[in-house]
Amino acid sequence: MSISVVTNIVSKVGRIPRSWVVLVVLAIAVLFIFLSLISRDNRSLIAQALLYDPPMELSQYEKRIDPVFSGALAGKFPPGTEASKLLSFVSSLGGWCVKYPEDKPPPHTHSCSVVIESEAFSSIDLQIEAKIRQGKVVELQAIKTHEFY
Repeated sequence: MSISVVTNIVSKVGRIPRSWVVLVVLAIAVLFIFLSLISRDNRSLIAQALLYDPPMELSQYEKRIDPVFSGALAGKFPPGTEASKLLSFVSSLGGWCVKYPEDKPPPHTHSCSVVIESEAFSSIDLQIEAKIRQGKVVELQAIKTHEFY
């Protein structure tokens, strides 16, 4: 663009009434607000619908392997994933992990726990039993447990 073209545009814009500029800015703002109201993000609803059964009382839960959570964990941390990523994930959710002694470990080497839901004296926890070898995830299993305090 040459300088004369820019000067010509600026001189024409200067002659536009200020009320018109305000109206155009308001129209653009209303358009953006409208577009933000009709946009949707259903990720959390989809995740909850996939991961959770219909609501039930805490007393109805029993310790059991949860294939849905196990599958979700296996998708996020497939075999060969650095174990530190799993441990950081658990920590970021307020959970904790215990490493078993190498001389007499159970079938898994790490046991992690994250609270899913809690009430006054009980909680539903997600227990993650992980086999980790040479700093890599080998296998994961998710178990929902119901704890009373």
